[in-house]
Amino acid sequence: DKDGSSNTLDRIDGIDVTMVDSLDNFFVEKLPSSSPTQSPTPGPSLGATVSPTPRPTLAPIPRQAPQALPTQSPVVGNRKISGAVRKDNGNGSFDGEDMPIEGVTVYLLDSGGRVVGVDVTGADGMYMFSAPPGIYSVQERQPDALISVADKDGPTNTLDLIEGIDVTDGDSTDNDFLDGEPTTTPTTSPTPYPTSPPSPVPGEPTDAPVQTLDPTETPTYAPTRAPRLIEGQVTEDADNDGVCGDEPIAGVMIALLDKFKMIVETTKSDSEGRYSFLARPGIYSITETQPDGFV
Repeated sequence: DKDGSSNTLDRIDGIDVTMVDSLDNFFVEKLPSSSPTQSPTPGPSLGATVSPTPRPTLAPIPRQAPQALPTQSPVVGNRKISGAVRKDNGNGSFDGEDMPIEGVTVYLLDSGGRVVGVDVTGADGMYMFSAPPGIYSVQERQPDALISVADKDGPTNTLDLIEGIDVTDGDSTDNDFLDGEPTTTPTTSPTPYPTSPPSPVPGEPTDAPVQTLDPTETPTYAPTRAPRLIEGQVTEDADNDGVCGDEPIAGVMIALLDKFKMIVETTKSDSEGRYSFLARPGIYSITETQPDGFV
């Protein structure tokens, strides 16, 4: 990929779009090698012909008793990973009065942090994934106008991420997120900085005359920085030269991560293997989910 093997070949770090776009974030895949190793065939002996040695009579080899074939281990099916996204009723903890939130995007990540599934919560707030046995994480995309209140594994990482979901031996069905409305109640803790002195009471003299500035005709607004374009391409290294640009690969899952490695958005490569994101100026990473049959 673009930044080489210093991290992994499925992730590109340090994409800086603070000032300009980033348009060359490529991934190159190839088919795994299946050619057998060719061993040279020894040539014929050029030495003199040797008279055959009489073959000795061999003793009969005793027959061994037949052995039972080992029992094949059963094929393990996929595991269920599920949970719910709910709106807090105001007490800051999970309970039966929390309401389900529909339409929340939830991502399934493998043990390497790659996105391997995306689901959207239904009217009951539920999401579900089916995945092979292993260790996973799930991350929610924060619903608009709400803030994170709690999740299953607490605030040790973030309240939008549940890590260490072990479905090696069975399903995991209680991976819940709790979101709520931001509070408007003022805090009672003292502020760490001194507050400004009170404004003078009308009619009382001030220590020094206050100069009144002429108002501007129209208010001046700070310009909003335009979003930046992050794009790239996923291709197959058909001629095995390690260079991007051979055969495009469509349908590859690509995730955009912020500087905290949290998923901002996902997309899939198009028929030309291309993908793109529009993002606020900043530092990002992108990861791909390895296409089936490629390395």
